[in-house]
Amino acid sequence: MIDLIKKVLKYKNIYKKTKNYNNELFEKIILSLTPLITTILRRIKTNNIEDIYQEMIIKINEIIIKFKIEKYNYNQKYLLKFIKQKQNKKITYYEYNLFCNQNQFLKYIKISLINYTIDIVRKHEKEKREIVLKDILTLDNQFIESNKKVNTLKKLTNSQKEFVFLFLSEENNILTEEQVAKKLGISQQAVNKRKAKIKKFLKNF
Repeated sequence: MIDLIKKVLKYKNIYKKTKNYNNELFEKIILSLTPLITTILRRIKTNNIEDIYQEMIIKINEIIIKFKIEKYNYNQKYLLKFIKQKQNKKITYYEYNLFCNQNQFLKYIKISLINYTIDIVRKHEKEKREIVLKDILTLDNQFIESNKKVNTLKKLTNSQKEFVFLFLSEENNILTEEQVAKKLGISQQAVNKRKAKIKKFLKNF
């Protein structure tokens, strides 16, 4: 019932005394948190799941070290839950307090991981979009020197960037001008003209 918080507490104490991480104990904590981690990862739509998982593991370690074990007073909310789980067995304050801390720890780590993964996905998506942006605009000519690409691309307006990203399919493949024209319901010539205008704009920097 309170095995997780006992492991967390032991892990924190070892780190506090030695400043070293106990890998065996940490793996047991991760195993206990696997259902939560899996649930969060299933909601993420990205190709970088493995990278995000590794970053989550690092974050979990940071959360454990920072998490403070508190002393809780008896309150109806937690006490009723605790009594139900004890099933008429002897109730001690020590176990009750661990039970409260475990509930708080699970809430804290859930919120922290969800917010953290959202930030990671946004960061990865931004990096991917910048790479795609460069790939799309350099299809025809290497019109920007490689060492100036990133700074130059920042000169694009949001509408120009959105137009360029129309060349990216849902499978992250680069579409042709004809395919983009069909998306927009305009002629291929109009797409080519707008693309050329953006490339000319960038080349001038």
